[in-house]
Amino acid sequence: MSKGNQYVMPTLRIEQSEKKVKVAVVFEPDMKIRPVWFEVLGKERVQVGEICGVWYHNEGSAKIINFDVWDGRERCQLVYNMQE
Repeated sequence: MSKGNQYVMPTLRIEQSEKKVKVAVVFEPDMKIRPVWFEVLGKERVQVGEICGVWYHNEGSAKIINFDVWDGRERCQLVYNMQE
């Protein structure tokens, strides 16, 4: 993202919380999951404008999917445990 001659680095909001996060997703035909919006209990809904990255890892037998998303102002990370 540029502002005049300056490059403005978007902020990355890392919010580790035990609160439940509600996420709306689309299941694509190729079996990929795409987050559309999310909200943390008691906060406003955040529309996902862009998925900047997706990566996978395992924690024991659980497959974890990480989404790096952009809402137009901030980057956030959503983590989905497929076993829970």
